[in-house]
Amino acid sequence: MKKILNRLWDAIAAIAGMQHPSVARILRKRGFGYKADRMDELTTAFGQAQQKEKEIRDGKRNARRAR
Repeated sequence: MKKILNRLWDAIAAIAGMQHPSVARILRKRGFGYKADRMDELTTAFGQAQQKEKEIRDGKRNARRAR
């Protein structure tokens, strides 16, 4: 069984992947502005975390090539 953090990460990835229409857009359309804002914050933080992981992986890859 996956750890809770892995399951949470997978769930956030699925939500962030819903681009058209986004979950936040659907929430806003139905009058849930506050929840839509939190969803936007969540997907933004997820995107930043993914970018940071990619930069770390690329940095490690480049460090191995330089050896």
